[in-house]
Amino acid sequence: MSWSYYDDPRPDIQAVVQAPGWRFLDVGCASGALGAALKEIGAVYVAGIEGHPVAAAKARGRLDVVVEGDILSAPLPFLPGEFDCVIFADVLEHLPDPAAVLQRYLPYLRPAGRVVVSVPNMRFYSVLL
Repeated sequence: MSWSYYDDPRPDIQAVVQAPGWRFLDVGCASGALGAALKEIGAVYVAGIEGHPVAAAKARGRLDVVVEGDILSAPLPFLPGEFDCVIFADVLEHLPDPAAVLQRYLPYLRPAGRVVVSVPNMRFYSVLL
């Protein structure tokens, strides 16, 4: 891996989404590397939420909209049903109430939209070592 934690374009996530013509909300977008990669392969719009100020500043240069603040409480400028896909890439395991986070963001998903969630495998041998 040749990128830092906040600059990971998440090829694993890219591999499981349909980007062309889609609108994405990347919750915990870090520096926006995933969103930028999605735009390169055809996403028409990518918004992000990020709590780390330095990462959010970098994401602003890559994404269409970046909300800087707490995932559970930051004011959101989005409309119901605005997104085709909401991504939580290694985010939910850091939060005290992941179900509340999902409930907060699901209204922004279109009726036939998709949610992509990844969580680390804490029993993977390299983590245990």
